[in-house]
Amino acid sequence: CFFSYQLLSNVILVLKENSQNDQLTVDQLADVYKSLEVQEHLRKSRRLSRVNLDLLDSSHKLMAFLSNVTNLLYTHTIMAFAAANAADYGPWEGATSPPRSHGGPTSSSSSSSSPTAPLLARLSMLGKAAGITMATVQSSRLVQAALFTRVGYHIGKLGLVSCYDLHHSILRRGLSQPVVGGKSSAAPLKFRSVTVRGDPWYSLSPSSPDPRLLYVIHDGRITSPAPKALQPEDFPGVLESAERSFLNSTVCVDLDEPKNQIVVPELVFCHKEDFTKPIWVDCSLPELSSISLSNLSLIKYIHSKVDAETAELLQPFLEANESSRATRRPVMSVTCAQEVLVFGFSFIPRKFP
Repeated sequence: CFFSYQLLSNVILVLKENSQNDQLTVDQLADVYKSLEVQEHLRKSRRLSRVNLDLLDSSHKLMAFLSNVTNLLYTHTIMAFAAANAADYGPWEGATSPPRSHGGPTSSSSSSSSPTAPLLARLSMLGKAAGITMATVQSSRLVQAALFTRVGYHIGKLGLVSCYDLHHSILRRGLSQPVVGGKSSAAPLKFRSVTVRGDPWYSLSPSSPDPRLLYVIHDGRITSPAPKALQPEDFPGVLESAERSFLNSTVCVDLDEPKNQIVVPELVFCHKEDFTKPIWVDCSLPELSSISLSNLSLIKYIHSKVDAETAELLQPFLEANESSRATRRPVMSVTCAQEVLVFGFSFIPRKFP
């Protein structure tokens, strides 16, 4: 667990040192990736293939390790991808490209790959084969998924796992999953469901993952939370702090008529069901009617986490919806902020259009 913490911490430190105004663009990420310092850190990711996952004997150790490796893999991927699109730079050190369908079992050819050799073909080759370029990946969630399901690490007994396998199927086992491609899509992306005890990933994934891990994972997009390196003793303090920081910085309350709305980050809106169960709702607030229950519960959740000034702005929404019980029509709306697919890092949460 400490190895993953130290490795991710070192990479984050280099990124912060090279950031401008606490942000990194794709071009800056490409330059950082080519530095000897980052290359030395990323080469150490090969050691993940030899990690003894049985030593992660508590849920906090397991969640900290998986969170750190998930952040490392996303960061490794977008830096290498940026560099490969900037120039034909060379193979990705440490990561590997699994020749398999997303979520399926690792093929024999991929499992026999040597984790100590440069395991990824040049990104330009991947781009030619799958049509994945910087332009397409920053304009389509499906193309981003095509990238993040083709890149992975060998991690002990887990074997070869992709970014999305690690993030959504293992670390967030049992929690909500993003809808990639849209519900109306002919072929939306399906994530592997690790719910059967016979699944080899079942015993190696958290039985009750903390949904607040959402706020410490950077999935490549500049609007996603900054990556945080975790240790077991950081639970739950660091997650609580990250949650409050992200919500305070990104939720927008618009009291001007006729809008009268709360604009919620796409990340929070898409995973709101993880936070609108009774255990995550501020029970000191009055019970609301069943109208737009999901959104009302979301407002209650946000109200319990933001600072006093924002909470005061939200209070009229709660009271208005309580008084509209008879009409069964909410007098406010919850709007999902526009999706931003641009790659990059922002180490300070902020509102994006």
